[in-house]
Order: sequence, then C-alpha cells, then structure tokens
Amino acid sequence: MGQITLFGHSDDNFEIEGDIVEEIGCYGMAEEGFHVAVSDGHLLSVRYGEKDACWRIALVTKGTSQMSKSEGCEDGEYSDRVTLTGDNLRWVVVGQHLARAAAKGAR
Repeated sequence: MGQITLFGHSDDNFEIEGDIVEEIGCYGMAEEGFHVAVSDGHLLSVRYGEKDACWRIALVTKGTSQMSKSEGCEDGEYSDRVTLTGDNLRWVVVGQHLARAAAKGAR
C-alpha cells in the first residue's frame, strides 16, 4: 500500500512527499489556482491565498485511495495537508486547465 502527502510550501512551491516525491514550482499560478490529478482518480483544486498567506486544497473528485486532510492556517501551519493512502498511487499531474465531459444530451 502506498502513501503520498500533498501540501504547499512557501508562497510558490507545491510539495509531494511519500512514495512519490516532487517539488513543483508554481510561481504565477498559485494565486489563480490549479488542479492536481492523481492516478487513483482523485482530483484536487489548490490555491494560495495571498491575503491569508495560506494554501487551500479542496476535493473535486474522490478517487479510490483513502484521503485524510488537515486544515492549514492554524497552529503556525500555512497549508492544508492532504494524505492519500492506497494501492494505485503511481503518478501525479499538476496543471491549470481542466476540461470535463458534458453530461449526456447537454451541449
């Protein structure tokens, strides 16, 4: 079983720790927000709030892994932290654009 933890660091880096390790520079897109897609089906939205200097991570779509989240901006923390635990954690993709399929019959 694998595990990864996702969180913001400083005001322009997004971190992945655990079975996948990466530091993603997101200068210029953190305030606008971006999405994080994980191989297990999880889709998260991420935004750095300049006013409160805190990283916020929100669930968009639940995947197959177990997800736990700790809220940031309390007790000296400046980022939400999301931990995923499961068997299908093979890759993570970070990007600003999201395209979704329209509901059947809607166009």
